[in-house]
Amino acid sequence: MSKTTKTKSSSIKISNPDKHSAKHSRHTPSPHKIHTAEDQRKKRNFIILITFAIALFLILPITFFILDLQKTATVNILLAPSFAKVDIAGKEYQSGTERVNSYAGKVTVSADGFQSKELEVNLESGKTTDLYVYLVPNDGDMNWYDERPSERQILSAIGDSFAIIQSENYHTAHPIIDILPISVAEVNKTTQEILHDYRIDYGQFEGCETDFCLKITDHTGKDHENALQYIRDHGYNPDDYQIIYQDDNMELTSPRATNN
Repeated sequence: MSKTTKTKSSSIKISNPDKHSAKHSRHTPSPHKIHTAEDQRKKRNFIILITFAIALFLILPITFFILDLQKTATVNILLAPSFAKVDIAGKEYQSGTERVNSYAGKVTVSADGFQSKELEVNLESGKTTDLYVYLVPNDGDMNWYDERPSERQILSAIGDSFAIIQSENYHTAHPIIDILPISVAEVNKTTQEILHDYRIDYGQFEGCETDFCLKITDHTGKDHENALQYIRDHGYNPDDYQIIYQDDNMELTSPRATNN
């Protein structure tokens, strides 16, 4: 009797390496693609950064310009000592030219070791105001400036500026000084007779009741009206001034006032 032997065959499944690699490649980007995506991200961030920087560069000057437009008053500041500061509406400034918001009220000038000053100012839109102030040391000794040449120069500059400002203000208040003082003398060439001889001055004189008067000195005793006409001929009204009249032919100088 013959034996039949059954052999159980086993099969081994061998995967296809090419197929596996292809499947794996669909899920894992290649190094080249990784670098490309990273470069694009960096490029995009760089563009955003540059755009933001350009926008900031353009917006800030425009913003400052708009804010500066709101500051419509100009003030020239000169302070002694050099380290003094002036407080205008809560903001401190030192010597220099500044554009500020229109402001009417008190300002305070101060410096360590010096007596503060409080002033009334009117900083008007579209106008320039000069603010020249010097402070006195706490001990009252102005030699502090003399001992420091640079500070003394500032103090002298303020003094000179005061004189100029006062002169300009005086001229603005009394423009008639453009034609005064004046002396008028007229002689008849044939007879040598003095026809007219008078002088007009301005300022403060004995009998003047204001800080500005006119004075007519009449050397002939007949030129009072001629002097008044001279004033009219140059566009001014004598009635606007107190006029002191002096007649040299009188025994005494007698003030004669023409009040406005």
